Amino acid sequence: MKKILVIVFILSALAFTVSCAEEKCTEHLFSDWNVKTAPTCIDTGLDTRECEKCGFFEERTVDIVDHSFDEWYADDVLPGIFIGHERRDCKFCDLYETKFEEVKTKLGVVYLTRTENTLESQGMNSRQGGCYNGSNYYQAFIAEDESSSFIAKNNIKTGEVIFSEPRAMGHANDMTYIPELNQVLVCDSETKVFFYDADTLEFIKECELSKNIGAISYNAHNNTYTGYGNSKDKTIYILDENFNFIGQFPMKETMKTAQGICSDATYVYSLYTPFVDGRHECHIIIHDYNGNYIATLNLSLSNGYEAENLSIIDGQFYIAVCTPNPFVTLNSVVPYPS
Repeated sequence: MKKILVIVFILSALAFTVSCAEEKCTEHLFSDWNVKTAPTCIDTGLDTRECEKCGFFEERTVDIVDHSFDEWYADDVLPGIFIGHERRDCKFCDLYETKFEEVKTKLGVVYLTRTENTLESQGMNSRQGGCYNGSNYYQAFIAEDESSSFIAKNNIKTGEVIFSEPRAMGHANDMTYIPELNQVLVCDSETKVFFYDADTLEFIKECELSKNIGAISYNAHNNTYTGYGNSKDKTIYILDENFNFIGQFPMKETMKTAQGICSDATYVYSLYTPFVDGRHECHIIIHDYNGNYIATLNLSLSNGYEAENLSIIDGQFYIAVCTPNPFVTLNSVVPYPS
């Protein structure tokens, strides 16, 4: 009999516990919502509130909010060209805004050096890709049938010039310098890029891309590449260090012929040389990395020959211009005096 009473008592206690839990709080009394995770321009936030009687809590998702910018700061990306240039960066993402008081739209050129094609007798008499790294200027010379190309390295301080061995590199349309590797890269205007040692011009390797690239530039600020498609694809592309395509936007003024490209931490600069009234004009069209058109810089090239490639060193443009064979001149671009 005692055993039966004990069992009945235990069952009664269990029934009471379950009933109590179910009826612990029939109507919650919530506190105000509290911020657990604040939303940003890239991530949603999370708010919570708790019942003051039983401790039950609820959560709700908060939508992303507008960008939150730091203060404006002076950003002399192109001293003497952008006047009063400033920039401010979002605290949470890569977006930034820029503003400036004035942009000089006509630029002059200063002659620096020229590289002679010593293999012209072998039919290597067309000039295409090139780049400048602050000490050496690299220029690709290609055969008329594009069957082979070679690179010339010109030290603009000493005048020393060395040449690579010829290699089939398509149109050899553009080049860029990679300081971390001390290498120069050539793109063929289709899907291949070729790497050379920047000191010896020894060939290292070639890589295959997933899209045609007609011009290319390495950006040491964020370890990416910037490129444009080709004459049939008027698109600017952003590539990561492994040549994966991670961004793109359409070009401004797509009827012009694209020749070269370069970039810095703020802008992408595209070189165009349209043929107008019997002579080549030379323009640099500027976009930011969000694809916004910023300005077009018109260059005064007194000889009227075709500009082939573009580099930027410490806020200064360097442009190679094809003068009559066998020379290519490297020019420093400067604003006209005020």
